[in-house]
Amino acid sequence: MPRQPQEYRAIHIVADKIEPRMARAYVRSVEKLQKSISINGLAMAISLRNVKSAIRLIPAERVKDVLSPLATIVKDTTLRGGRVGAEILNG
Repeated sequence: MPRQPQEYRAIHIVADKIEPRMARAYVRSVEKLQKSISINGLAMAISLRNVKSAIRLIPAERVKDVLSPLATIVKDTTLRGGRVGAEILNG
């Protein structure tokens, strides 16, 4: 944990700004993924305990595509946090 209350507040300002943005992006990503999957086919594969069929219905590339906005948010937040940390260290 940071040593100074000022450092703690600065880090949490960044975190508090990112949390709602991350949540919205996650929900949008999951909704997009759901729309691209045959829910009935997935339910059938699961009910038959056919894991291979279930996995084929959720292509890894599609998951990667719909989750890419989250990766961008994490990257941006990491950079922002790094800048805040550098400002704190440089006084």
